[in-house]
Amino acid sequence: MSRAFWRFPAVIVVSLALILTGATLGLAEDVDRQTLGLKLNGSELVMTKFPFKRVSIANPDIADVVVLSPRNLYVYGKKVGYTNIILWEENKGKTLLDVVVSLDLTGLKERIFKLYPDQHIEVHGTETGIVLTGEVAGPSIVEQVIRLAQSYLPKEGSGESRVAGTGQSGFGITNLLRVGGHQQVMLEVKFAEVRRNSTKDWQAAMGLAGLGSDFFGALGTGTLGVGNTGGLDFNPGSLLLNFAGNAANIFVNIDNFTAALQLLESEGLARTMAEPHLVTQSGQQASFLAGGEFPVPVAQDNNTITIEYKEFGVGLVFTPVVQANGKITLKVNPSVSAVASTESIPSGIQGASFNVPNLVTRKLDATVELYDGQTVAMAGLLQDDLRESINKIPGLGDLPILGSLFRSNSYINEKTDLLVAVTPHLVNPVKEGTLTFPGEYLVPPNRWEFYFEGRLEGRRDIDQPSYFDPHPMMAPETNTANAYGLEGAFGHQPVTTR
Repeated sequence: MSRAFWRFPAVIVVSLALILTGATLGLAEDVDRQTLGLKLNGSELVMTKFPFKRVSIANPDIADVVVLSPRNLYVYGKKVGYTNIILWEENKGKTLLDVVVSLDLTGLKERIFKLYPDQHIEVHGTETGIVLTGEVAGPSIVEQVIRLAQSYLPKEGSGESRVAGTGQSGFGITNLLRVGGHQQVMLEVKFAEVRRNSTKDWQAAMGLAGLGSDFFGALGTGTLGVGNTGGLDFNPGSLLLNFAGNAANIFVNIDNFTAALQLLESEGLARTMAEPHLVTQSGQQASFLAGGEFPVPVAQDNNTITIEYKEFGVGLVFTPVVQANGKITLKVNPSVSAVASTESIPSGIQGASFNVPNLVTRKLDATVELYDGQTVAMAGLLQDDLRESINKIPGLGDLPILGSLFRSNSYINEKTDLLVAVTPHLVNPVKEGTLTFPGEYLVPPNRWEFYFEGRLEGRRDIDQPSYFDPHPMMAPETNTANAYGLEGAFGHQPVTTR
């Protein structure tokens, strides 16, 4: 009994020792791991140092392996992706080959280097497609390189390729390209409008009084009435011929005979100058409005009114794109509007109306391409309006010479000259304290300077800058007659640095 008792534990100890020894040998088994890179539809001949007795491939859809001899393997890339091959070698252990099949991008790299020799573009192949890295001069080059790379993507499944992130099936392009250089654009738009108008009016009237208390008569070409008509006071017993209801500037009264003549000429000149500036990043839209909004009532159901607001003033909306060749593509939409008059419109509610302003607007929408600092006239308007009218008494108004006493002539001529020009600039930020702001150096006058000297701005030291002194932000012209600013030059010029 005792011998059997001790024999059984011995067997257990020996078995445990063998198990531990086997586990230790398994853990210490020599496994050599290597990476094998293949191009799609490409092959590679693999040679081992020791003969192998068995080969296994994880995913035969990615690659295919053919045993040529105990030490030679032929591996062929069938599909973009990843798999591995295990080789059991005699008297050595196992060798693990990580097989990565990627696209053959040699032709794409050569084409990019030939087409864009001055750009830093790197092309990498992955299991899911193409990765583009580096820095280019403009967004247009990015678009061109992506389109070029898409032509090297294999058509798979439905035959669709995709740009990474679009959700379409197939291989894709991962765009990691950066756009370098100046990417902030300041647009300068100038509206210059001149309006000229001239008018000429001729009106004549004659009156005869003392015709009797029971006589009253009027014959004319305009608005007539009893009492104060055209600046003339006619009572019953008078006859008025040809007067349009406007005050006369030539008046003759001899006994019972009265004559009045209106002869006027007028000329007008108006100039409008708007120059908005706006800065934004390449490819980003920016908007600017210097003006205001006025309410417009809108009738709704159930006799209710809502308010909508319409903008007016100097407005600018533009989107710049900096091209690789240094040009700037601009999509510009500038406008200048002002309230001209008001118009009464029905509100939609019985017995109610609203006064709504009428706007005079100049606006355009266009796309141009310019270099930094170039100016192009985007729009121009030459408008010449002429209106003439003659009111006369039939027969009497056609008489030679004397007929002018029975006629009313009106002549109106309006001319408008409008020009819109744009100038883009590539700009960089400036250091703090470089810019000068309107009114920054304004010195209020003291009581003596304001009341007794009539100054709008106080005196300053010689070395103290004036508001309109030359400065990178200010216009180059200054007023030497008054160096204190408020009566000096007008305007500013934003800094444009490169």
